[in-house]
Amino acid sequence: MQTTYAQAPLKRAAKFVIAFMLLVAPATAYAVVGPQTVSLIQGTQTTQVLQLYPNSSLTLRNDHESSLRNIRISKGNSAGKILEIASMQPGQSINLSFSKSGLYRICYLSGTGTASDSKSCVLLNLLEASEV
Repeated sequence: MQTTYAQAPLKRAAKFVIAFMLLVAPATAYAVVGPQTVSLIQGTQTTQVLQLYPNSSLTLRNDHESSLRNIRISKGNSAGKILEIASMQPGQSINLSFSKSGLYRICYLSGTGTASDSKSCVLLNLLEASEV
């Protein structure tokens, strides 16, 4: 099948997305437990992308053996926070919903409250319904 001029950019974009996912997917900073649950896992220090629709419900669950601290949710790379949670006990879950599309960052600390604590982040990419 021959590629038309109009199809060429779509094929390049598809190849880029596939290459990006193959590059990023092996270093997992979260585990998708269900379609809308993110399990925050101990010792992860990478950033991953999870794509959701705006107004989708998302559950964050602490699957660490200890509490998570300083959980901050911010829009994109902004230093300003949308929500801050002081701590989250082991096994505790919180439900979130994001009304606007765009990038959101959820970062948290795990450890014993010392300088050696590890910081982990999950990057959420909320898409417009027309983008999928």
